[in-house]
Amino acid sequence: MRHSSVFRDMFDIPPPVGEPIEGSSDENPIRLENVAALDFERLLSILYPPIAGEHRATLPEWISILQLATRWLFDDIRNLAIRELANFDDIEPVQKVAIALQNDIPEWLHPSYMALCERPNPLTVEEARKLGVEVVAQLARAREIFRDNRYRYKRDVDLSNIVSEVFGTSPPNEDDKPPALVLRFAQA
Repeated sequence: MRHSSVFRDMFDIPPPVGEPIEGSSDENPIRLENVAALDFERLLSILYPPIAGEHRATLPEWISILQLATRWLFDDIRNLAIRELANFDDIEPVQKVAIALQNDIPEWLHPSYMALCERPNPLTVEEARKLGVEVVAQLARAREIFRDNRYRYKRDVDLSNIVSEVFGTSPPNEDDKPPALVLRFAQA
């Protein structure tokens, strides 16, 4: 409860008169709707690590932890997950955008959009599904502006300004914490 305002507030609300307190027994558990047991176990592994202060998890595990920490306002755990995700060199820009949009991490968006504009290959159908129509349309517009100016008109182009204009994002401030992820591209 001390880590999450959602759960703290839930237990501060008095139960209806004559009704058992939710979570007070096996017959009256706290139901966590739309939460996979595995995801919840991953979150618990951070709250109760096998070795105090040591948190080891894979990329999918950290993403799972981030999603629940964001959902239930576990701010310290959310920040830990964001910092730990920064240690993974293999997060593709599309996945990074999807994670950022799902978990409200605006500082990841600008550099990821820039990386997607600069990469030589267009989005695959699967990548487009992950991002959604609106982001794909904005990305296509930014790539077109960037490429037209750079190749057709042979102009120097400030891609950061194009991304800011099309997506309404700003480059991350170097002082922002947790740090942005480093982007790496897989060879096609």
